[in-house]
Order: sequence, then C-alpha cells, then structure tokens
Amino acid sequence: MTKDISEMQPDELAKHIEEAQKILQKKKDDELAKLAADISAAIKKSNFSLEEVLEQLGVAPSLGKSNKAASNKKGKVYVNPNNQSETWGGAGRVPGWLVSYLEDVKEIKFDKFSIKHPLIAPELAKLERK
Repeated sequence: MTKDISEMQPDELAKHIEEAQKILQKKKDDELAKLAADISAAIKKSNFSLEEVLEQLGVAPSLGKSNKAASNKKGKVYVNPNNQSETWGGAGRVPGWLVSYLEDVKEIKFDKFSIKHPLIAPELAKLERK
C-alpha cells in the first residue's frame, strides 16, 4: 500500500520530488536520444546532408550556446513593403504589419512566430533592408 502524498512530511515530499525530477530528466534524455537516432538514420537513408536538412528547415547548426543579442548580430532590419518607415529588427514583439503581411498577403498561418520557421524565413528575407 502506498502512502498518500498529502500525509507526507516536507522533507519526505522533497525527496520524492527530487527522485521524480531525476526520472523525468532520464526519460526526456532517452526520448531525445531516440529522436536523434531516428533523424540520423533517416538522413543516412536519404541523399541529403544534415546541413541541407537544417537549411531547409531554416535552422543553422548550433556551434554552442547562443544568446538573444547575438541572434541579430548582422543587423538585419525588416521593412514594411507598404510603409518604408515601419521596420523591425527581428527581436521582441512582432509588429502587426508583419503579422498581417504573413497571414493576409502570403497566406502563411502560424501559431508561434519564429524567424527560423521554414515558411516564414524566406518571406522575411524578401523584407530585409538591403
């Protein structure tokens, strides 16, 4: 018979929480390792390299930890094609004009905006200030 956690003392609860967190992390690590192995196997079966797949996804290979400030280190600025005075630097809240452009003009639907999204990245490239 298992003990009801609501009856446990704080130190006993903390011990169970710590144990559960370790189990959870192990399961996540195992799942990630399996996913990586599956992707690796699929790439090996294909005629494409990992770099080509990542490029198609709009993701650059990571060479270490990045920070948000470094993500726009090239100084990219995206310009509203209907109003050149409206720009966006690629960080922070996405301006309404860009959401409207992507959803209405280009019919791109997305739940979570990402400048690396495979459908969004090419459209953003068109809006870059040259």
